[in-house]
Amino acid sequence: MPKGNKNKNRASRRARARTVTPYRETLDKMAGEYAALLADPCNAKLTTSVFPGANGAFVGRFETDYIIGNSAGATGAALVYTPGTNQVLNNSVEATTDTTGFNLTGVTAGPGASFLATTSLWRPIACCLEVYWPGTELNRSGVIGLGLVDYGIVNDFSAGLAATTANLRSLCQHTERMPTEKATINWRPGFEDGVGASGVTLAITGGRQSILLSVAGTPASVVARIRIVTVFEWWPKAGTGFVSQVPQVRTTATLNHVLAKLDAAGDWLFNTYKKSQPYINGIARAVNYGVKTLGPALIAAA
Repeated sequence: MPKGNKNKNRASRRARARTVTPYRETLDKMAGEYAALLADPCNAKLTTSVFPGANGAFVGRFETDYIIGNSAGATGAALVYTPGTNQVLNNSVEATTDTTGFNLTGVTAGPGASFLATTSLWRPIACCLEVYWPGTELNRSGVIGLGLVDYGIVNDFSAGLAATTANLRSLCQHTERMPTEKATINWRPGFEDGVGASGVTLAITGGRQSILLSVAGTPASVVARIRIVTVFEWWPKAGTGFVSQVPQVRTTATLNHVLAKLDAAGDWLFNTYKKSQPYINGIARAVNYGVKTLGPALIAAA
């Protein structure tokens, strides 16, 4: 074989090696957009999820904002928000230590609850919780814990299991002083979060991921301001006037594909606002390059 042909063959093989990329290493455009939404639920472009059955879903971003632990004498508080049930369990602690037992007895509806009650089906696809100090800078004190826990743990507390801000903080993956600006945690969906809920809530013992907050050591009666932003997929009821969207399969990626790509891109769960918008954009670029690569790969594999 002439030398020129050998060089051409080697170049062709190198080109194919660059083109035929295994699917698990790339995400298509829609999955990349969903990954960007998980990393920045407050600002990213709205898109449907990679959960099965997202065909024809509408997508909306909802928000709620309130203060916890503002009862007289409270020096601590705890909160658990489960996007899959859209319920908040919370309570304040009137104690000078963070080892005083209490029950998570308060139940508050999550973002968009009134609207979701008018739909036929809904499910969360992205969420973040932000913690602010509501008092003066002179009095800012205390420690907070933020974490992700399985809803099975939440059931323990809602059933009456006594907790302390200290043992709840031990379940958190992130701990810091009361922030000067805000502390943020992004939600990481569980395998059961793709199951839709009808009406207002859906109770389940495990498989759904919850956000946990523990606050201790604050001045009395001023604990923390909470902002929760949740993005929901929802389907309309008959008679509401909504026209159902045309079902389309926009991606073949799974939730594990998306989460694995986000995990490889960096720490996207905690305080991503400190990493600035270029960090979020970097995650979007890291997960959203499969549009040109994935198509040729599937053609070659076929």
